[in-house]
Amino acid sequence: MTEEEPQAELTPRPYLSRLSQFAWLASFYFAVSFFWATILQVVVPMRAEQLSTPAMVGTAQGTLLAVGAFFSMLLQLSIGFISDHTRSRWGRRKPFLLLGVLLTLPAVFLFLYADAFWAAVAAYILVQIFLNSATVPYQAILPDLVHMERHGRASAFMSLANLLGAMFGLGVFAFIWSAGTAAVTLPGANLVQGRESLLLGCAYAILFVGLMLAVLIKIPSWPKAVGGKLLSWALPRSDDGQPGSFAAHYFHFELGRNSLFVKLLLSRTSIFFAFYIFAPMVYRFTRANLGIDPPQVATSLLLIVLLTGGLIGSLTGGVLADRYGKKPVIFAGIGAVIALMFLLLFSHSIRLAALPGFFIGIGWGAFLAADWAFACTLIPKEKTGRYMGVWDLSTLLPQIVGAFLAGVARDTLVQHLPGAGTAPEALALRIIFSSTVVFFILGLYILTLVQEPRPARRARMA
Repeated sequence: MTEEEPQAELTPRPYLSRLSQFAWLASFYFAVSFFWATILQVVVPMRAEQLSTPAMVGTAQGTLLAVGAFFSMLLQLSIGFISDHTRSRWGRRKPFLLLGVLLTLPAVFLFLYADAFWAAVAAYILVQIFLNSATVPYQAILPDLVHMERHGRASAFMSLANLLGAMFGLGVFAFIWSAGTAAVTLPGANLVQGRESLLLGCAYAILFVGLMLAVLIKIPSWPKAVGGKLLSWALPRSDDGQPGSFAAHYFHFELGRNSLFVKLLLSRTSIFFAFYIFAPMVYRFTRANLGIDPPQVATSLLLIVLLTGGLIGSLTGGVLADRYGKKPVIFAGIGAVIALMFLLLFSHSIRLAALPGFFIGIGWGAFLAADWAFACTLIPKEKTGRYMGVWDLSTLLPQIVGAFLAGVARDTLVQHLPGAGTAPEALALRIIFSSTVVFFILGLYILTLVQEPRPARRARMA
């Protein structure tokens, strides 16, 4: 069976080349990161505490993250494929961005206000499905419309938007909750008090809609369908001209002929397995190991320090990746994370944790920029949506397995470790976080098996 390529566009591919175009393209990622930084790092742990018992809070948190990521994974196995074969007057990506955002917003409010655990799980599943229906096709715009030799710079803007969105989101969250828990000592406290979830949901809605519109207006549509239906899906056909099944086309997928992409995918999966063991537990680390209770605001501030370092790493990582190669930047970034992890784990105050956290952030930001650029270099141009759907599995599979196992391990270790108060949990988190080094090292080892394409420089496009 051979796959019919998408119908040739009637106008030349409108390549993006200016920095302002990269910034507009990356703008929606700011809203996505604003959302996920607060949801994964603070809101999910907080909702797990509200809807479960103290003895089972880790399992409840892990279940929320794992079940939502599982359904998101199923969605991503199809949405990129569908987007690649969509025809519309607004191209093959923008319709999914618009519909995904509009369906996401009601699901977000359902999650924030659910009063039972399984109702929250159901709402979280809807959030994952709808938002990923928007973001997978959106992410494919970069390899669609950016030349290979500029993937590093464009990816740096995406990573920059990712980190700035996370920092801004955590800062907004910290303000809303600090004002809500204050008596009347903060400006606007009377307005905020008791309405934290409503204000947070409104912030999500404003950013999602506003920055979605920025991409729809500022980024050219490609390829445009001229005449015919407003929106249609062209199912590829087999050699005899008969429509092929979805499963046959998807699993035929060419991964066997793109072994470099598969190896890079496995490397990233191992690294993100370590990330999802660590990141969702920062909320509990702040309370048990740093002694700050309630931990909402302090967790946000610690993560902002990490992300500030990530901002610096991202700004330099993309440029260095284009100049010296993606692999050296990835090795340097993750190497820094490994070297500084134990300094962070044995900190006893937020001030002591902030310094290694800052430099860990630099390493992580450099990794994100270079790794994204590496993937874009290996993805076939006419199948970017499908490949991006599979690429996102490298973050979803670790979230399903890593976050759930970390939550169960937390509950099990706390029940069996000696000590009183928060001491068992503090020790449990050090043990769990220490295990991340194994997966970071495994990811770097797999990366050594990936040969990086280094195409000759072409004349720069205007």
